[in-house]
Amino acid sequence: MKGKIYITSAIMMIAAMALAFGCAPKAAPSTEQPAGIPKTEILKIGVADPLTGSGATWGAPILRAATLRAEQVNAEGGVVIGGTKYEIKVIAEDTKFMPAPCLAAMEKLITVEKVKYIDGPCLTPGIIAARSLINEYKPIVFFYGANPLGLSSETPYVFRFCSTFGEYIPAIFEWIKGNHPEVKTVAYISRDYDTGRAGAAEVRENSRLRGFDFLDAMFYPAGTEDFYSYLTRLMSMNPDCIWLGATPGEVGLLSKQLNELGYEGLRCGPSHYVASDLAEIAGKEAVEGFVYSIDIDKGPLATDKILEWCKDYEARWGTFDMAIGIAPLDLLLQAWKKCDSLDTTKVKEALESLKDVDGYNGKGNWGGEARYGIAHQLLFPVAIVQIQDGEAVGLEMMPPVEPPPFTTWD
Repeated sequence: MKGKIYITSAIMMIAAMALAFGCAPKAAPSTEQPAGIPKTEILKIGVADPLTGSGATWGAPILRAATLRAEQVNAEGGVVIGGTKYEIKVIAEDTKFMPAPCLAAMEKLITVEKVKYIDGPCLTPGIIAARSLINEYKPIVFFYGANPLGLSSETPYVFRFCSTFGEYIPAIFEWIKGNHPEVKTVAYISRDYDTGRAGAAEVRENSRLRGFDFLDAMFYPAGTEDFYSYLTRLMSMNPDCIWLGATPGEVGLLSKQLNELGYEGLRCGPSHYVASDLAEIAGKEAVEGFVYSIDIDKGPLATDKILEWCKDYEARWGTFDMAIGIAPLDLLLQAWKKCDSLDTTKVKEALESLKDVDGYNGKGNWGGEARYGIAHQLLFPVAIVQIQDGEAVGLEMMPPVEPPPFTTWD
């Protein structure tokens, strides 16, 4: 009995010492949210772009950039909207750069994943096919495709921040006029689809407006890899400049085969090509001197914004392939802050009210109503670049202009 009392006293003494020195067993953590700290929920951002196929050189960097930007926002504590804290989650669907897979990707993101904000697609037939779906569910869509028909008053929830035909083709021909007096004639080649024909119309009109003689355009079927017969016929017209209105993979092959056929004239193309990718496909010699437009990521013309982004991108992915893809989330962050809501109608109105948007090549503002029927095109300065020794070198920054009304290819 006496021994039991000693043991009990010892246990009580140990317990008292544990309490005194903070060694008592810890209580189970509370599952309640502390006052003043908003509850964290998931906010999905969809990426609907080509991750395989001929357009993957565009789509893969878009996904990498969207993923990195989301990681940065989450590392900074996420975003608080309407009193709720959100962590950004990127969900990607492969459009394969074809209309049917593009529509399927949009349908899955909107109806299955319940995504309200979509980065992409970059295919005009795909966005046109998804119009009724977009209008029914009202997601905010950031469209990349170059065809003027992709942006329309018929789809008021679609925006475009990257320069396209109406913005960079006039700038490129203005630059050619001032820097290549030997160029008198222009020809065009592209895949035979809506965007390819729209590009032909733009090149024809903008070259003629600046005094060039537009010779003709040629169109090849999707999936073509042997372009020699098309290029031989095109070269028989003796063009001083050939515009390659194609996907990155096709431009690489076209450049390679033009070089093998001995073409020595100026070669131009649309935008957002990765110089190293084109050089890998065609060889450095074949793409030397190729002129196009892209956000300048090095040299004296590069802005502080893009230099910082390049540094972060390369640190995350081990390479830098393209600046495209960061802007959609940046625009959304500004709009969410402005309207403090996830309601896409309120977000749309907040986006439309943004002014002097800080972009890679300078500040931009919404415009394009005369051309597209809606002022949902961000107009930024247009960077003219040229491939030199396998790298894109910035040549000149052209001021932004309101794009003219577009014509169709007859």
